[in-house]
Amino acid sequence: MPAETASPPASTAEATETTEQSTGEAPEDVSAGAATHASNLTIRTDYPEFSPNELGRIPVVMFHKFVKAFEPKTEKNYTATFDMYETLLDTLYQGGFRLISMDDFLSGRISVPAGLKPMVFTFDDGTASQFSLTEENGALRVSSDCAVDVLRRFNETHPDFGMHGSFFLNMDMGTNTFPGAGTVPERIMMLLNMGFEIGSHTWGHVDFTADGTRQDIEQALGRNQKALSETIPGLEFRTLALAYGSRPKDKTLRPLLAEGAWEGTGYRNDGIFAVGAAPSVTVFDKRFDPLFIERVRATGKVPAEADLDWWLAEAGTRTFYVSDGNPDTLVMPIGTEKNLDETKTADLTVIAYERKPE
Repeated sequence: MPAETASPPASTAEATETTEQSTGEAPEDVSAGAATHASNLTIRTDYPEFSPNELGRIPVVMFHKFVKAFEPKTEKNYTATFDMYETLLDTLYQGGFRLISMDDFLSGRISVPAGLKPMVFTFDDGTASQFSLTEENGALRVSSDCAVDVLRRFNETHPDFGMHGSFFLNMDMGTNTFPGAGTVPERIMMLLNMGFEIGSHTWGHVDFTADGTRQDIEQALGRNQKALSETIPGLEFRTLALAYGSRPKDKTLRPLLAEGAWEGTGYRNDGIFAVGAAPSVTVFDKRFDPLFIERVRATGKVPAEADLDWWLAEAGTRTFYVSDGNPDTLVMPIGTEKNLDETKTADLTVIAYERKPE
């Protein structure tokens, strides 16, 4: 719908609460785990005072491996220490970022309080340093030496930060998927029941630039889905992280990344994610491409240009999505609405306002 032009109204704040429930078992129609969340939302309409921009960019952060300490031969770009990760969580929190689910990111139904910025965490490869279980007194619990437990502990003292993240799996890893105690189904279901989500990372970590025939694509994605369905009946991948960020050279084959079948098993991906370089535009932006969504690489052993720390230091304050707190409105400064995809805003009230001069 066309944007309304807002005159600066009086400052208001009201609290609302939204809750989604997840069950302990895979439901009949599961799209890789619905996130459970409850948040009190502060909604503001004094837009020039805090400059909301719901057409700003959202960092989709890409993590791989965590270690207790670096060693001389530690991979430099995709490995961080747990201490770095814990420090990052505090930096993000103090910087006004709050985690949202992948489902909310892809639907555009973003619920964070006014003045704060949404962020998505993603984890590739299903490593034990990301998530693992240990057995204690006959019961399974999350290991203290994994990123999920670091995030859990951080949320104990910062409950409004968010317990969200999407884990992209290679099912050919078998029992090495989140290696540790418990079976693979127990590991995945515990992760889902904590409110996290899972997505596909292909069967075999396939480089589609090198191996990008129709057969390569359908086998890598369909076989991965088939293995997940055999592991937990009814569970489906709905997102894909491209291994190496690679796509087929033949552009006519790229739609097969979104939908296809292999040996009678169908697959569908509503969002396909690249290897990072920039925060993503939102689904309401004309430039948004669900077949190739940008991610930002978390800073590793050696900082690099366009990694997350670089973006946090270099990006201007107007780069990122800033919420007005109301998921039923889409608020943006006048001049940015040129990027608005009005075909996606039928259920929203769109408001453009004039920023204060700098």
